[in-house]
Amino acid sequence: MQMPHPTLAAETLLKTFGVYHLTRLQAEPAAKAIAEAFAKAQDRLETKLSAWDKARIAAQAAMAVRDGEDDALDTLLRRFANVLLSKTNNNRKAPLYQRYLSDGLGPVVTAPLEAEVSRVRAIVDRLGEEKDAEVSAFAPLFAVAAEKLEKAMDAHTASLAAEVSTYEMVEAEKIAWLDLYKYDHRQLSLYFHADPKRAESFFKPAAREKRAAAPSSPAK
Repeated sequence: MQMPHPTLAAETLLKTFGVYHLTRLQAEPAAKAIAEAFAKAQDRLETKLSAWDKARIAAQAAMAVRDGEDDALDTLLRRFANVLLSKTNNNRKAPLYQRYLSDGLGPVVTAPLEAEVSRVRAIVDRLGEEKDAEVSAFAPLFAVAAEKLEKAMDAHTASLAAEVSTYEMVEAEKIAWLDLYKYDHRQLSLYFHADPKRAESFFKPAAREKRAAAPSSPAK
């Protein structure tokens, strides 16, 4: 028997080779014990796959929330910059503008998220001494927006860790599944030693299939 390649996607092993093998086993009364053991292996792999699938979906949702909070903070920063410009007659060299956005707005909104949050908190600190009420009013808005973004970033990081962890569990379960698949072949070959072709008939011939891909960590 040609074993399925270990780099095949777990879903392919489960739904193609596994379903075929289990169905053939369940149709053979003499293979009842083998069928029961393999059915449990199928359930274990399916459970691990389901957990990974849920983790991948959760990671995408967490990324969407994170990006939404980033957009909200960027929008607030643009509003703030417009207020500063309106008070300085569009003079970016004016002390008021320079105090908060010395390098301009672009470097703040395009910075890595951790750096953006840090810069916004620095702005909040300076706003604590601001005498212009319209400008200082942004302090609590920035504080809330930065906190929301930071929490969303932490949730996204945690979701990526869960995605990787569940993927590793799938890979470990795949190894156990393949070991049992091979063990079944040995058992059936012994039982049907007088008819090797019959033992082979319990296994779907291996062919090139789609290979598994590890989850990637999306960048900002």
